[in-house]
Amino acid sequence: MLDKTPLEMALEREGQIEYCDECEYVRVVDNTVFCGLSGKLLHPMMFLRGQGFGPARRCTKRKEAREMGLTAADLQRMGPEAQRQVMEKLGIVGKTKAPKYHNQPDRRGNLRFDSKKEARRYDELMLMLKAGQIRNLRLQQQYTLQESYITETGERVRAIHYVADFAYERPTAPDKYGTVFWLPVVEDVKSRATKTAQYEMKKKLLRERFNLTITEV
Repeated sequence: MLDKTPLEMALEREGQIEYCDECEYVRVVDNTVFCGLSGKLLHPMMFLRGQGFGPARRCTKRKEAREMGLTAADLQRMGPEAQRQVMEKLGIVGKTKAPKYHNQPDRRGNLRFDSKKEARRYDELMLMLKAGQIRNLRLQQQYTLQESYITETGERVRAIHYVADFAYERPTAPDKYGTVFWLPVVEDVKSRATKTAQYEMKKKLLRERFNLTITEV
């Protein structure tokens, strides 16, 4: 069964911004613009270039979906198995895919975690939050490490984003005046396999730009 809807896929791919003109498959949810077919987030500036031209007109997924008589809204109304069949036909997802890094996904209500270890850490943080040991807990907090830009030759370089598993604030011990300060904490649930070269690069950029050090758990 398909674990994620096109919207959930889109929200997870926030760093994979593609340029595209508006078409009937574009959806805006909570001020987030995404393609209901590919699941990719779409940059707002694309809507300044008019409708029905450029990438949207040449989009093969859009053409195939039109021939199938589907819209993004139709796709989201389908059950998980029907969604998978359609997305397989459009080439959006493969028929089978092993879990990334051999992790076993887990859930807490409507929340989906990439691994059981991450889900257990969420349980721990929720207990700490309720006990007042931490505050302002956020999941999948995004940090922009480098803005996108256009080179002198007109080539677009994508922005670099880092998404933390958890972000929150922890209190310091009271100083001599009894004042407590709340310090930001960024956490990433890591294993040896997930400590990739790309992750190490983003860790350095996060420290340089935001003066934040990732706590690995």
